[in-house]
Amino acid sequence: MAAFAKVHKVGFVQVEPKAIHCLAYDEDVRKIAVSRSDNSIEIWNLQGNPYQECTFLARLDYSVEALGWYQGRLFSTGLSGFLVEYCPYSFEIKVGTENGYVSIFTLLEDGFTYEKHLDRQQGVDPMMVEFKRAEGGEREWVRSLGRVTHSHDVRAVLNLNKFLITGGIDGYLSISTRHTMTVRYPGIPQAPCVEVLPTARKLLVHTKTALELWRLGSAVDREPPKDGSRRFLKVIEPPRKVLVIEPQDNEIIITCAASPNASWLAYSLTNSMKIFNLELVREYEEDIVLRKVKCLPSECERGATALSFISEDRLLAGDNQGSLHVFRFHDMSYISGPQCDVSIPNVLTGEVGRKSAVCLISHDSKEKRCAVAGSFPAVAVVDLNSFTVTHRLKVNSLAPVTAMAMQPGTSNLILVFSDRMIQEVNAKTGEFTKWYREIYRKLPLAHLSHPYAARGVSFHPRHQNLLLIHDTSAVVILDKQQIQIENRDTKKELEELKRKSHKRTKKMGRKEESHKEAGVAVHKQYRHVVGMGFLSEDELVIVQRTPEQLISTLPPPLKKKKFGT
Repeated sequence: MAAFAKVHKVGFVQVEPKAIHCLAYDEDVRKIAVSRSDNSIEIWNLQGNPYQECTFLARLDYSVEALGWYQGRLFSTGLSGFLVEYCPYSFEIKVGTENGYVSIFTLLEDGFTYEKHLDRQQGVDPMMVEFKRAEGGEREWVRSLGRVTHSHDVRAVLNLNKFLITGGIDGYLSISTRHTMTVRYPGIPQAPCVEVLPTARKLLVHTKTALELWRLGSAVDREPPKDGSRRFLKVIEPPRKVLVIEPQDNEIIITCAASPNASWLAYSLTNSMKIFNLELVREYEEDIVLRKVKCLPSECERGATALSFISEDRLLAGDNQGSLHVFRFHDMSYISGPQCDVSIPNVLTGEVGRKSAVCLISHDSKEKRCAVAGSFPAVAVVDLNSFTVTHRLKVNSLAPVTAMAMQPGTSNLILVFSDRMIQEVNAKTGEFTKWYREIYRKLPLAHLSHPYAARGVSFHPRHQNLLLIHDTSAVVILDKQQIQIENRDTKKELEELKRKSHKRTKKMGRKEESHKEAGVAVHKQYRHVVGMGFLSEDELVIVQRTPEQLISTLPPPLKKKKFGT
């Protein structure tokens, strides 16, 4: 990345993959339910590129051993004997089998009837085998395809006509086509879990059970090579963890945020929010005075799905009912006691998300307006002075928004959808910008061909025309001024480029680090990117968890006796 003097590659974030136990697909809404070994359930949306839409957090009082959809409603059951529905209504289904048999049931309007069972199945392994029915005098099944898409045992399989979806012990969700293309989605957090704090030069990271504040390391400051090549700098001060907060009773953290100077921290559990005040002793950064705010408004008892500080003393919080709250923090008086005046001057109850969960919040640098996106179809723009919804932006994509950002110093809002289409809208007027009208449906194929949904987008602090988009497998840099306007993004060309790119990457490994096209550069040397952000005008932080790090946390796979060994 020649546009940056330094890139911090952060690999110390501890993210352990959880094994996939069950898969279920709903054709009506094109969503997959994925249950993991910690009893959490993820909902993956297949509109565009697959992406994790939301997560139902783990419950300690029952396990998840089976999943099923019925007309857009999701059910699970487990060893506890409970049938759980993840919708406001209830529909009871009781079907099961034991002793290692795979049984076939016929679905009726009012229940099920048993048909037959197949031979007993002995365990699983990473080899996936496909059988096809041979037409002839007698109908019989013949083996047609075998492939290995996992490093460990496979626990769940979905056959969706032209796609084969599998999951197992290694935590990867693997989606294969009928030919050779396989895309593997690692078991790392898909929702935002990393926040870079440029003013404080800190990194805020949250896992499901802990909140960590890190001070990043420093390296020998040298001039970057004039030819744009990469070189590694010697680290003179390693990164240091300065704070760890763990909720009581193993409660699960949904989302978190920190103020620009890291003087306030907020995180949300399922049914409550927690807020802390931090005082950092600059001379000795290990000495931190941490004060928990005990007197909070009643609105903090419902929990939040998205948090974002718009200034040092104002926090935006969206919840799963489509409401948006503003929390204002006032000066703390430590002489009279650790009390804090936290007020909520503005509330939009259910208006922003139309009773659906808020997932993403982005605000402008002047604190005038913010954009809110989530599981609802439109993006809402909120005026932060009058605290009213001024626009509901029209979108030209059926896929949902997975990343968005306000361009500093302007009212322009960038939206990136799960199919990697990009829209730029003036948040003040609600109209598409001139740049977007020129490049509509003409984005570079090198960007559109990636099979991963975007997980974050940001602008370069010094070069506002440079747009950085990261997904699980790469960082894409788009130059808005240099993008070549060509109408080449047909479906056939995209599929062909995806197929060739997959074969080339599989053959060369990660040696094919980047791909360049007019106005776009794709950097593939980063694996399993968890988060990204700017630390300064010429410093970029990329947090990743390599495949080797993920595999090291897994149990050893079962050994197979191979012929001749």
